[in-house]
Amino acid sequence: MKKYMGNKKEVLLFYLLMIAVIGWFVVAETVYPSERIKDSGSENLAYRGTFTWQRDQ
Repeated sequence: MKKYMGNKKEVLLFYLLMIAVIGWFVVAETVYPSERIKDSGSENLAYRGTFTWQRDQ
């Protein structure tokens, strides 16, 4: 039984594509600001209102 061996150009293209995707992800994570940092200020962490719990009957 002969093992499948892809064309060397196809394998090289696959690896280059994977490296490009990983590189794009790393650059995007380091360059673009996180959305969580903007929304999680100390003033947004505590709720200063009141809760009213009603029991369903």
